[in-house]
Amino acid sequence: MQLSNREKFLLYTELSKLVAAGFGIGKAAELLGGQAGSAPMRQYSKDLQTGLAQGLTVADAVARSASGVSALEVSILRATEAGGVLAEGFTYLRNHFEGQWKLWRTVRGRMLYPAFLLHLAAFVPVIPPLVTGQPLGDSLLRAGTTLGAVYLGMALLVFATGFLNRAAQTNIAVDRVLRRIPLFGGARRFITLQRFSGIFRVHLRCGAMVSVALDGAGEATQSAVFRQATGQLARAAERGEAIGGQMESMPIFPGDFARSLANAERIGGLEEDLRRWAEWYSEAVAARMDQIGVWVPKAFYLLVAVYVGWQVIRTYIGIYEPILEQLNRVM
Repeated sequence: MQLSNREKFLLYTELSKLVAAGFGIGKAAELLGGQAGSAPMRQYSKDLQTGLAQGLTVADAVARSASGVSALEVSILRATEAGGVLAEGFTYLRNHFEGQWKLWRTVRGRMLYPAFLLHLAAFVPVIPPLVTGQPLGDSLLRAGTTLGAVYLGMALLVFATGFLNRAAQTNIAVDRVLRRIPLFGGARRFITLQRFSGIFRVHLRCGAMVSVALDGAGEATQSAVFRQATGQLARAAERGEAIGGQMESMPIFPGDFARSLANAERIGGLEEDLRRWAEWYSEAVAARMDQIGVWVPKAFYLLVAVYVGWQVIRTYIGIYEPILEQLNRVM
C-alpha cells in the first residue's frame, strides 16, 4: 500500500498542524490513525505508533513503514527531530508533496482531451462496416487490440520509469543517463540541487556536523551521482578540510553554486547561502515542471493526431476501395 503524493500532502499537513500546536508526535499519530482516511494513510499512522512504542525515533519508525516512504522523508525527519524542530520537517514535506501532487493534477488535466481523441480514433475502423453493412466483429476486435496495446505500452512506460528512478538512487550509470534526457534531465538536476541545498541547510540549522549534514543531504537527493559526490565531501569535512574548494572541482555542482558556497563557508554564512540557493532552485524546479506539464501533453497530442490521421486514411480506403473495384469491373 503506497501513499500517493496527494495522500502524503494531506498526511504531512495534519502532522505539521498538530505538532506545531503542541501535540506530541505519539498523540498526533494516534489522532490521525483514528480519523477517516485511505488505507495507506492509516497504515502509516499505525506503523508510526508501533515504532514509537518500541522506542524508535520518528525517522526510524517511518523508515520501517510499509506505506512507501522515501529517503527524502527519512532524512528530513531525522534532521528536524534531532534539532527539536520536527514541525518544520513536516511542513517541508507538506510543501514538497503539494507541489508534486499539483504537477500531476495539471498534467493529467491537460491530457484528458488527447486521451479522448485516442479512444475515439481507435474505433474509427468500425465506420466502414457500418457504411457497407459488413459484420462488425473484426473491426471491433481491431479497435480493442489497439487500445489494449496502448494500455500495455503505458503500463510498461510507467513501470520502466519507476524502475529507472529507483535504480538511479544507487546506480551511477543509470543516474547519469537520466540526467541527460532532454527536458526531464534538466528537471532532475534542478531537483537534486534543490534537495541538496534545502536538506543540507536543515541539518546544519539543527546543529548537525557538516559531515553528517552532507551524508543526509546526499541520501535525500535520491541520486547516485550526488550521493557519491556528497560522500567525498563528507569524508573531506571529517578530515577538517573546507568543502567549498572541493565542490568547485566537482563537475556535478554548477560553477556559480560551488563558488557561492565556497565564499559563504569562508565568511561563516553557509546556512544563509544554502537557504537562498534552495529558494532559487525551488523556483527553477517549478518553472521546469511547468514546461514538462505543457510539453508532455503536447507531445502526446501530436502522436494522437498522427494516429487519428492514419486511421481516417485507412477508413476512407476501406470504404472506397470496394466501390472502386466494382467500378473497374463494370468498366
